[in-house]
Amino acid sequence: MGLMMLAGVVLIVALVYALIKGFQSSGTGTYHAAPWHRETPLEIAQRRYAAGEITAEEFERIRKDLGG
Repeated sequence: MGLMMLAGVVLIVALVYALIKGFQSSGTGTYHAAPWHRETPLEIAQRRYAAGEITAEEFERIRKDLGG
């Protein structure tokens, strides 16, 4: 009984840890909607444009190249 309880606690801790690591992005300090969500190239371009990393002209060229 005690061993099963310990295994359950370890499982819960492992799940919480996995969820926290899944929601963290790779060093940007931002969070995704879900750990399995991967940004599309257009979403990356939109984020970069919003952050001022690329100009409106660059964004439009990328958008046209991607067919978006």
